Amino acid sequence: MKILVAYFSQTGNTEKIAKAILEEASLSHEAAMRKIEEVDPGGLSDYDIVFLGGPIHGGGLAAPLKGLLDQLPASPSYVLAAFITHAAEAYRRENFEKGISYIENIARDRGIRYGGCFDCTGKLDPALWSMVQKMQKLSDKEWEELMARVGPHPDAEDEKNARAFVRKVLAP
Repeated sequence: MKILVAYFSQTGNTEKIAKAILEEASLSHEAAMRKIEEVDPGGLSDYDIVFLGGPIHGGGLAAPLKGLLDQLPASPSYVLAAFITHAAEAYRRENFEKGISYIENIARDRGIRYGGCFDCTGKLDPALWSMVQKMQKLSDKEWEELMARVGPHPDAEDEKNARAFVRKVLAP
């Protein structure tokens, strides 16, 4: 079975999960990893399973991931599975659930077999801290506590959970 893991990452969160997915998929299958911008949507039919990943930005999928999803052809032969990273504790849950729903809807509308979506917390880009803190109306103390919880992610447990997701997608 041929597997592609394609991702977009700015802070390294999604890339870390992509590597865990690749490592697990490579244990028993031919697997490759590419950055989203290197992926030709038409070439995805060369794979049996395609894992696509990216972060949640401003309540929706990051533009490069959304752009690739929007270009997916109808009724391809591969299974699509997704993975996202998000600073969910800094936002409302529905912000990242909207991104997951978008992926599910693309799969359904295009007749793509969908293997599900893995999501995990990722550290928030420090360049966004001030804006998000103000938007969420958090005191400095509340913000520090929040960043202390979010900062270590994705961690070893998140990577372990990503590997379990891969095994679930690959299961007959």
